Amino acid sequence: MAVLAKALAERGIPANVVGGWWHDHLFVPVGREEEAVACLERVARDARDARDARDADGDGKKKGVSERRVTEGYSISKSG
Repeated sequence: MAVLAKALAERGIPANVVGGWWHDHLFVPVGREEEAVACLERVARDARDARDARDADGDGKKKGVSERRVTEGYSISKSG
C-alpha cells in the first residue's frame, strides 16, 4: 500500500488508505477516480515488467511462470 500511496502522492492525488481484513481500500477525491486508476495500473504494469525481466533468462524463456498465479483487478465504488 505504501508504494501505491506514494505513486498517487507523486501525481498530486490525495488518498486515504484503509486496511481491511480481506482487502484494502484507497479513497480518492470524487472526479479523480480515473486518474487514480490509471496511476495504479502504471504501478502494476511496471511491477509486472520488472518481474518479467527478473524471470527471463538468456534464451528469453521465463522461469517458474507456470507455478505463479497473478490476480489482477480493482473496483471503484462511488458514494454520496
